Amino acid sequence: MWDILLTSVNAVAPIILLILLGYLLKKYNFLSKEFIKIGNKFVFKVCLPCMLFINIYDSMNSFADIRLDVVFFRLP
Repeated sequence: MWDILLTSVNAVAPIILLILLGYLLKKYNFLSKEFIKIGNKFVFKVCLPCMLFINIYDSMNSFADIRLDVVFFRLP
């Protein structure tokens, strides 16, 4: 039981700490609204797609692991 709790805390705590850091930086006017706008755009249009690609690439051993029925899923 403690292993599950420790694993979940280790997964969630860094995210909560980053949110708290961002809140404090904004509250004390360390970050301007313009920087936040540009930073959000950069993270969602550049960093996130790169991270997703790298994670997917690292998780596969070969192209045979790709399930095309899942990749090209469409509703009937």
